[in-house]
Amino acid sequence: MQAIYLARELSGHSGQELGQEFGKISGAAISARCKYIDEALSANRKLKRDIREIRTAISNS
Repeated sequence: MQAIYLARELSGHSGQELGQEFGKISGAAISARCKYIDEALSANRKLKRDIREIRTAISNS
């Protein structure tokens, strides 16, 4: 789910476009996963740190 969340945040692609890349899942499923991560970020410090570290690594590559 973190990969889907970051792909959407960093690429700007639509849920449908990302769904094709992530095993042909629906755009609605992409949105649901992103919403789940958005909500979890406020309550889960480890997840927030992990997302920040991955985003930084991607930005620095």
